[in-house]
This record gives sequence, C-alpha cells and structure tokens, in this order.
Amino acid sequence: MDISAVLQAFLKGSNEKVNVAASPAGALLVTNYGLPYARWAAEGKGYKAIEAAATAGVAALPTTTAGLTLQNGEADNGKWYVIHSIFATLEASAAAVETAYLAHCVGMNRVAAATRDLALTSVKPLLGGAGPYAGLAILDLGATVIDDLWSPASNIVSNAVASNSEFSVWQLIDGLVILKPQAQYSLEICATTAGVTGRLGMAWFEVDRDELL
Repeated sequence: MDISAVLQAFLKGSNEKVNVAASPAGALLVTNYGLPYARWAAEGKGYKAIEAAATAGVAALPTTTAGLTLQNGEADNGKWYVIHSIFATLEASAAAVETAYLAHCVGMNRVAAATRDLALTSVKPLLGGAGPYAGLAILDLGATVIDDLWSPASNIVSNAVASNSEFSVWQLIDGLVILKPQAQYSLEICATTAGVTGRLGMAWFEVDRDELL
C-alpha cells in the first residue's frame, strides 16, 4: 500500500500550520538548540568589520570613551545583532615586552543614533559572494558611551620580545552579547602602555527576533 503524507507543525505562538522540511536524503530538518552559525552564514546574515587605522590602547579599563562601538541601527521591529567574536590586530608597541587584552561594554539602554565613522563599505559578509552590505549597522570610533560596566573580554596576549611589535587577539563571544535595535556594544584595547596600537574589529549576525525567542 502506497501511503504519502505531509508532516506539518504549528508556528510558535500561532495557529498557523507549515510543512516540515527534509533534506534530499530524507533527513528531517530541525532548528538545533543553540546558535546556528553555519546556517546564518549560509543565509547571508553574518558580517564583520575592522577599523581602518590603528589607535592607541589604554593602560586601564575605560570609562566613557570607547575604541570601537557597534550600534544596531534597526527600527524597533528590525533585526537583532548576535555578537559572534571580537578581535584586534596589534600593529605597534613600545620598545619593550608588552601585554594586551580586549575590554568590552554592553550598553544597557537604547540610545540615539551614533556617528557612522566607518562607512558601510567597511562591513564585509561572512558568506563569500554575498555582495555588499545593505544593513543598518553603525560603527563609531572614539564614541562617548555610558559606563555600563566595562570588563575584560579576552585573555592577555603578549609580543613576547621587545623587538616584535606585531601580535593579535581574538575572542569568541558566542552569542553571549545580543543587541536589540538602537543598542550599543563597545570595545577597547587595554595594554601595558599606550604604546600598543591596534585595529579593533568584530563579527556578528543580524537575525529576526523570532529566531532567538
């Protein structure tokens, strides 16, 4: 007997029914618990950006001045930004052994639009061949931000020897920071001295709220 059926499911929070999908081999396609980074990247929702020029680090935790700030420029019903990772390429140091780490600050409140110091052309996709960025991210340099508790965000790295000025730091945030529309996320390089200079950057995904809640 030939039996064919269509498996359906209710949309979350709705009475609407949709067909459940499967792969060509017959495997049921389901949303995994946790953050589906590969799927988001394949859907063209992942992006990264880095400063165009190096700036000096600070020798103590910042207060109200940030190195690089990402603001979600979406309207209230727009995308939420899931922070994947943060990084910095440290391009110079004093003639001494130096150490550095990244500090971050998650803005508690939604605020007015920041200054777009990095053009949208500086935002690049994580999906090769996806074309130019068409989102609403705002990347501000040296922004004045509210001190909503700066804290260390990475391990310490070192140039190891005084003659070696080039080193880098990369830290997985893994979705522990998420920006609602108009919210901000700020980074800074903290180092032994201000002689350490580098370019800050980050990677993030822009997704619908319903993909998270």
